[in-house]
Amino acid sequence: MFHYWTIYRLGIEKIVPKDWHTIITTGFCGGLTTFSSFAQGITVLFMGGHIWVGIFYILADMILGLFAVYAGLFLVMGKDYGEELLK
Repeated sequence: MFHYWTIYRLGIEKIVPKDWHTIITTGFCGGLTTFSSFAQGITVLFMGGHIWVGIFYILADMILGLFAVYAGLFLVMGKDYGEELLK
């Protein structure tokens, strides 16, 4: 159902090759469900009265996520990765 909506109702089938339809829908659903799980976990913490744990969870998730991106770029591109990205 979602595949039909994202591909055909939005008119994507006219501009994207058919081989890419599943990849686009899977990527969109994967990102959506990942964020939904994150938001649901935070909501449960807040509704349970664990406000500070929820805030810590948000901050830790963002900081660790950014660190993981930095570490990945460093491992792939080396210490001068910033210069490569600006080219």
